[in-house]
Amino acid sequence: MVDDIVRQAEQRWNAPTSKVHDNHAEGPVYTVRRLQVTDWRMFRSLRLEALADTPLGFGETLAEAERLTDADWWHRAEALAHRTDQAMLVAAAQETLVGMAGVRWRDPQTAEIVAVYVTPRMRGQRFGLGRLLLDAVHGHVVTTAPGSRIVLYVHPLNARALTFYNRNGFALTGEIRHHRFDARHHWLQMASVSWTERV
Repeated sequence: MVDDIVRQAEQRWNAPTSKVHDNHAEGPVYTVRRLQVTDWRMFRSLRLEALADTPLGFGETLAEAERLTDADWWHRAEALAHRTDQAMLVAAAQETLVGMAGVRWRDPQTAEIVAVYVTPRMRGQRFGLGRLLLDAVHGHVVTTAPGSRIVLYVHPLNARALTFYNRNGFALTGEIRHHRFDARHHWLQMASVSWTERV
């Protein structure tokens, strides 16, 4: 049934791949683009990997995600591929997804970057994949809603992420958000420095 839905979607949308970057110098070739409906199986694999790797970095547990049906994953991919109030940018390499970064609008003026993840073998400045995903999300926000405030949330114990976002133009705002399924934990808000300076 899901395969039939996928085929119908391909006929309806026939969404072209939007190539942002190819890395030919080292490691596997990858392309950063918006998630497509037909990526749903690869997206499921990457999402489950991310939830297992960084459980406090997401607003969903691995157990919750594992209970989703194939149809649930297809519909999630469809929303991320086509809705205007949210999107998922992914890095594709050799018929698999190796990274992702999403965005959703909390209100008409505020875009929140969510679900940033790079598979371990593709991490580090050697590949620069995290930076490319952030750039792709920023480009999507600027194109979709120019002037939007761009924020994200980081767990305070995730030093690697805090350093990465700070190095790529984000600063702590002082705002916190309590974790959805563990009240003992919270996230720190960071905002794009360019926006912070503008206001």
